[in-house]
Amino acid sequence: MKLFLFTTDEAMAREAQDAGVDSIIVDWEFRGKEERQEGHNLEINRDTLGDLQRLVKACSIPVTVRVNALSDASRDEIDLAIGNGAHIIMLPMARSALDVENFLKMVDSRARTFIQVETVSLAESVKDIRDLPWDYAYIGLNDLSVQRKSLSIWEAVLDGMIERICRTLQGRVFGFG
Repeated sequence: MKLFLFTTDEAMAREAQDAGVDSIIVDWEFRGKEERQEGHNLEINRDTLGDLQRLVKACSIPVTVRVNALSDASRDEIDLAIGNGAHIIMLPMARSALDVENFLKMVDSRARTFIQVETVSLAESVKDIRDLPWDYAYIGLNDLSVQRKSLSIWEAVLDGMIERICRTLQGRVFGFG
């Protein structure tokens, strides 16, 4: 199991590092997030380039940057993150294997890659990304439940969707929550 922590607090990041956390996440995902999560009381971060630079200097563990969903700005955002020390790039809201393939091409083996499975379309077609060369995946129950119009984030666990995804990704490094 790999432990990733969202924080821009240097003291907390160092404490997490000492406690065995594997990576600190700097969260640049904000485009379209307010509209997508409206009425759901979910966290929206506005982490900065300065946060990334500070944490890269403060931590000896890898720093991950969660970029925005794929767009015309993705290549520049990925280049900026890697150029400023990000070790892992996380892609949110991928909708298809093509999205994942395009993301992997943009990263171009310059950093490890982290795919969030949090759209219904990607969750239902996860077999199409199983053998792609990403490093980590995470099944995001919050956005998945918003897309599914679920009453609870745990509905995808209870109806078997998460179990199907886990069986499909068996042998790969992934988690959910």
